[in-house]
Amino acid sequence: MRYHDEPHADTLTARVLTCTPVDGGFDLLLSDTVLFPEGGGQPDDHGTVDGLPVLALRKVPDGVLHRVTEARTGLVQVQLDVARRFDLTQQHSGQHLLSALAQDAFGLPTTAFHLGDERADIEVDGAVDDATLGRLEVAVNQAIREDRPLRTRLVTPEELAGLPVRTRGLPAGHLGPVRLVEIDGLDLNTCGGTHVERTGLLQGLSFAGTERLKRGTRLHFWVGGRVQTALADRVAREAKLSKLLSTGAANHVASIERLVEDGKRDGKALQVARRELATAIGAGLAPRGGVVRWSRVDADPAFLSAVADAVSANHGVPCLLVGGQRDGCFLVAGPPEVVAELGPRLATHLEGRGGGAKGRYQGKATRVDLLSTFQIGERIASGGPEPREPH
Repeated sequence: MRYHDEPHADTLTARVLTCTPVDGGFDLLLSDTVLFPEGGGQPDDHGTVDGLPVLALRKVPDGVLHRVTEARTGLVQVQLDVARRFDLTQQHSGQHLLSALAQDAFGLPTTAFHLGDERADIEVDGAVDDATLGRLEVAVNQAIREDRPLRTRLVTPEELAGLPVRTRGLPAGHLGPVRLVEIDGLDLNTCGGTHVERTGLLQGLSFAGTERLKRGTRLHFWVGGRVQTALADRVAREAKLSKLLSTGAANHVASIERLVEDGKRDGKALQVARRELATAIGAGLAPRGGVVRWSRVDADPAFLSAVADAVSANHGVPCLLVGGQRDGCFLVAGPPEVVAELGPRLATHLEGRGGGAKGRYQGKATRVDLLSTFQIGERIASGGPEPREPH
């Protein structure tokens, strides 16, 4: 296929061999294509057939199926999304170079590779500290500057057995020739993907962070154009932070650390002030009909609990408290036997659910605005015995 024979070709004229109706369109089997289907860890290309966007690509024994929305016959023009292809070849070739140097120079064999839309990553078998990561990045960029050629070739399985090939194994059921990708003097690898012609076209590699795994480390990285994009994003972010913090980039960390500490201190002071406010509110509430009912739009469960503590200490009566305008939280507090009866009923009345024990029942509800219409019952309102139902 042309995507392997001439990886930098961006257009060609092909013949439609078959056109098969499928859900969502038609699958076209073409005599040739410049569009690479997913494989070797690399996502598939984007492009068009006769101007129709290719929705999916799938490799089959006879070639590559191109999913489009309209039927086509005869000769068609196939066009590659060149920018996407170049980005993917940069990331994929960069991964080959990174994996080769990680293993040979640092004893870190690659166990997995993922090529995402914004950044790529490899998983290596071993721990990677900051110093090692820095040395590895220097080594990769040195090899990029050396502008080493990349070559591809096909070998027989018998030839493969006698070559110093770096591989994690061939796909299940693979038959026939094996495609190799070689970085001159550094790597010989089995791969079916597309690649740049020289390491210089990678432009540069930068690490985006690491993750410690149970067995090994995941290394996130950018190559080529993605490095430039990431740098532009960071420069723009620095400019915004400099404006917000009224200081230069060199002082960003210190300024943010100071803000965090100030926020923690202010947060503790605010908690104390809120509890004092809640206590004052609870102490000033007057019972009506044997209970205290109270609502506040900005009250959260902690605030309601502090109000309930003050009601209990100052009035010794049950309280029904809610926070929010419509959706919100509620709390029933008081003698355990009263709460056990009122709590579930109030939850149902407020169209919510809750739970609790030892004189507290709380939860969330979608109609806390219905608190005023809740009937508590004569026994609780009067503090006397439960009235009997007439016979």
